[in-house]
Amino acid sequence: MYLRKATTRELHRLATITVTSLKDDPVFDFMWRYRHSFPEDTFFFWQQTLQSWLYDKKKTCIVMVLDEKDNGLDRKEDILPDTIISYAVWRQPQVYKYGQRRENTNAEMRTMHGFPERWLLELMVTHVDFRRRGAATALLKWGIEEADREKIPCKVEGSPMGRLLYKSQGFKDLGPFVIKFNSQKESIII
Repeated sequence: MYLRKATTRELHRLATITVTSLKDDPVFDFMWRYRHSFPEDTFFFWQQTLQSWLYDKKKTCIVMVLDEKDNGLDRKEDILPDTIISYAVWRQPQVYKYGQRRENTNAEMRTMHGFPERWLLELMVTHVDFRRRGAATALLKWGIEEADREKIPCKVEGSPMGRLLYKSQGFKDLGPFVIKFNSQKESIII
């Protein structure tokens, strides 16, 4: 397996990985509760979102790709080389002024946004058939190494599914973050 930057030609594969592999993520389930009723709309939304991220100069989309060495290791069927199995979207460093305006922010927001610059992991997804093979760890380490190279922190706002991975790589839990839509009674804590 190897890492490289994603291209727009791979939007279909990236969207497919997203909608099929996040189905067991509680945050995705909460935010996309109608995806079963409108699967085409959900897929289209993710293609558009991923396309906008690929064209955004402030974001870097890294993919984990299979190579010839991965063929037949522990699977009965052949694996096609150059198949994307995982990706991560990292937001590059930028100054977050709203975290510094203390008169307008509460203590929780100052904790969450108090760093002047940081790399932020927007999204990381691994195809369900290729989990627990090190792809997500490598993608996470890529962002950590970029942040270390620039001597700035990096941050994730992860779902419960990734908590153990993030902790194993040295991330600290700064506290719960509640997602709640105004029109709904339910909420989810990440």
